[in-house]
Amino acid sequence: MSNLEFIKPNWKDGVAETIQYRTTIFTTRSGREQRSAERMAPRRTVEFTALLRSSNLRALRNHLHDRTEVADRIVDPARGPTFLAAAASSGATTFLVPDLPWWLTVGRTIMVAPASFATVTAIAPSGGNQQITIGTALAAAAPVGSKVMPTILGDLADTLSAAHVTDDVAEVDIRFDVLPGTPFSFETSPLFTLFDGLRVFEEKPNWAQPPQVQYVSPREQMEYGRGVKESYLPVAFNTQITQHTFLGRSYAKISRILRLFMDCKGRRGEFWSMDWTYPLNSVGGIASGTDTLFVDGPLPLTSLVNTAIAIRRRSDLSITYKKISAIEVTTEDAPGDFGSDYGDHFDSGFRPSVRMKITVDSLFDTSFTLEDIDAIYWMSKARFATDAMTVRWFNDDVAQLVAQVMTLETIEDA
Repeated sequence: MSNLEFIKPNWKDGVAETIQYRTTIFTTRSGREQRSAERMAPRRTVEFTALLRSSNLRALRNHLHDRTEVADRIVDPARGPTFLAAAASSGATTFLVPDLPWWLTVGRTIMVAPASFATVTAIAPSGGNQQITIGTALAAAAPVGSKVMPTILGDLADTLSAAHVTDDVAEVDIRFDVLPGTPFSFETSPLFTLFDGLRVFEEKPNWAQPPQVQYVSPREQMEYGRGVKESYLPVAFNTQITQHTFLGRSYAKISRILRLFMDCKGRRGEFWSMDWTYPLNSVGGIASGTDTLFVDGPLPLTSLVNTAIAIRRRSDLSITYKKISAIEVTTEDAPGDFGSDYGDHFDSGFRPSVRMKITVDSLFDTSFTLEDIDAIYWMSKARFATDAMTVRWFNDDVAQLVAQVMTLETIEDA
């Protein structure tokens, strides 16, 4: 194993971190799925551009030429550093840091700049700082403020490309596959809300890159190339695949999405997904002790299993979740409906062409006036549409992530 401390990103194009699971999915003719996770721990890959010059560029060439071992160790480019609170001398086995980042744990191999690799053996408070004990003495003195960084063990790609800027300066495209089984950790952050036994994916995407939606209705055809043909719809529900982009998110928010993805083991697990492209327009308030609300239509009247609504209150942005029991077309007036106060004198041209009455599975324990309702969103049971998720880090605390979400069946169990 070689320590390649000089391989680090120049942040020209950021760092791409990919987490990948493997799921086997058996889909019946009716569209129902049976999913099995083939990986309990994900594969992790980091990709970035490293600007190498002079001795560092020669060191990489020599390493590739004389390579006898597959595994290498580099500084983890997708995790932020901490810093020495006091200078540490060469040969020291302890040093101080002002805080304890989430990745700094006993058993973790770290690097103390400029190039001292060691494994953490103990952590203890010391006069407002944290004293870190390592199993290998520092190879060189480190002044106050020197970086302390996590490292990862894995393999460089079989092929590396270098674009030379001058004869001894080059930009090298690095791909590093972290060794399978290496513990993968991320910042602890609040879990998503739990509703009806599943988490709610409630992180709102950016509209600078609007969601992209695919509607899938599989059909079968009997087509012999001549004469008539016959089509069938063996799947009794529509599947919606939505691609959400999350731009400029902090490490904490990215960690929440990654945690949900990892807990689901990629495509294996299920969650409730808020449909940000399907807002419902309330036409009145909601009375406490009732189980109905009124919205503009049209809405689907069948296949309502695994569907719900999320009602966000304007005053505190709290969200109330309710499963949908039934939807029907109605001419009833909603509580607080503007039009109901005027009866026949109300200008019907301002009324929606269709009014829908939604019945939910439990009574509302609090009331909403029309002004209280900030938004109502449709929700469906869903899973991730891919087993891979890539985070592009612009620095060690700001990132972009794209997540594809696929709705599940909305029909009664057979």
